[in-house]
Amino acid sequence: MTTTSAGPNPTASTPVAARQDIRHDAGVAARLRHLFTRAAGGTTIVTFLMVFLIQNTQNRDAKALHLKLDELIRAVAEALNEVIDVEEETDDELSLLQNQYRTLHQQARAENTQ
Repeated sequence: MTTTSAGPNPTASTPVAARQDIRHDAGVAARLRHLFTRAAGGTTIVTFLMVFLIQNTQNRDAKALHLKLDELIRAVAEALNEVIDVEEETDDELSLLQNQYRTLHQQARAENTQ
């Protein structure tokens, strides 16, 4: 005889009844483990889908921002059109360009303080 409680059957007075309770509890534990494993897998899938959705949105926003900046660079006569596709450059080329702009900024600051 088995019960639906988590503990042993209070009416189990024989060793055979006690063994049946232990087997029942082991079966319940196995079913719960299976249930939680499936739930964890579902959570993993939902997490993956949310990360994919967020990255897709961020990529689209970044692309739109680049297009807007490209249009501003193209429209301003004094702007260097060479920087329109700067995101395609290597890391070394980006560092070189960044250093050039730092130098220009320092020169402009020095001119303003004089």
